[in-house]
Parts: sequence; C-alpha cells; structure tokens
Amino acid sequence: LPGSLAFADSEKATFGAGDDLQIYHDGSNSYVKDGGTGNLYLDSSDTIIRANGTENSAKFIGNGRVELYYDAVKKFETTSTGIDVTGTATVDGLVVDSTTPQIKLNETDATDENTQFIQASGSFRIRTINDAGALVAERLRIDHGTGDISFYEDTGTTAKLFWDASAESLGIGTSSVDSLLHLSKAS
Repeated sequence: LPGSLAFADSEKATFGAGDDLQIYHDGSNSYVKDGGTGNLYLDSSDTIIRANGTENSAKFIGNGRVELYYDAVKKFETTSTGIDVTGTATVDGLVVDSTTPQIKLNETDATDENTQFIQASGSFRIRTINDAGALVAERLRIDHGTGDISFYEDTGTTAKLFWDASAESLGIGTSSVDSLLHLSKAS
C-alpha cells in the first residue's frame, strides 16, 4: 500500500538506541515488546482493547473508569466510589478494612428486606435495613469484649434472648440476667 511500511514475518520495527521497543509478527503471533528502561505508555483519551476486532475486552476511559469484559459483556467496572461487579465474584479471601467495616446484601425482589453485617463500637452486628439504608432493625449482636450475644425482637430495638458470657447465663425475654436461666414475660 502506498505510504505503508511492510515487514516480513519475524522482521522487527525497532526504536531506541538498544532496540528498546520492538513491534513484529513471528508468523504465528504479533508482539509489542518493551525491553528498555522505564514504562510502556499507551496514551489516549480513551483506550479500548478488542478481541476478534469487534468484542471489547477492556476499556480505559480518560479521567474515569476502567471496564473489563467477558465475551463482550461488561463484568467489572471501577467507579468513583469503588468497583461494580456483574456476576459472581470468586475470591480466596475478603478483607473489609475500615473504621466501621460492613457488608450489605441488597435484595432486589423484596422491598426493605436487606441485610447488613457490620463491625461497630466493639461488636459484630447483623441487621435488617430498608432500601434507602436509613431504617435499621438489629437482629444479632456479639460483643467482642465480653462475648455476650443478643438476639432482638421483631422491631430490632430490644434484646429478648441474651447470653451473658461471663456469668454463663441465659436470659429469655430480658437482657438483665440474674440467674443461670432467667425467664421474663413482657407485661
């Protein structure tokens, strides 16, 4: 083609004093090889990597997000607040590191029936939260300092089954346990 450079298989277009950057095809595969010092930069406002000439594999959006695809379907995206994953995430471990770490399970087929696992004020808690995340009903609390365990009634405000770990006592209907088994009926 006019204005084109043509190279046979395994011939390289080389750049740099020591052939630091090489572009070539070996008859089976194509290569962009950076063997010099420093980094290889692909500099563009947006960079898209495709498979088969049509399927997006990755997008790098200037001043924005990164998207990763499986079979042209977006599965992973960075956002201004973290990441979004579409599909199942399989991990070898999960560390949630924060002053108040939490995991929220938002149920999309039911209204206001979401679950929150949270570590706050020295205790692990399982809660039910509404869709807006504003209304919280406590369900279970484990105090890490004492080992006490509280199960809450339906409104999520009062512990009605309470294990006092230091006294090795159980309270049913009360969190003020004064014997091995303390039963209390609400008035």
